[in-house]
Amino acid sequence: MQIQAVNRRARENYGAFWGALQLVDEALNHVEVLLKRLPDESPDPSNWRVPEPDEIRGAHVKSDRALEVLAKSAKRWETELVSRAWRH
Repeated sequence: MQIQAVNRRARENYGAFWGALQLVDEALNHVEVLLKRLPDESPDPSNWRVPEPDEIRGAHVKSDRALEVLAKSAKRWETELVSRAWRH
């Protein structure tokens, strides 16, 4: 009985984790739409506090790749994650 409760909780945790990954992916897709509106060059090159459009695009690509790697790892280890209790 206790093992079933642990497995149920592990499945719920994995489901929440996977749902969070999907929400982040959706948010990054919305950012991609906004990036298309960015000018090619910074409107005020003397403003060192605002990142250049290329820096913003690069950060988006980097985070998109990192999310893809995490999602692939989560799918690959799904059986292991669902079969064991998660530590909090």
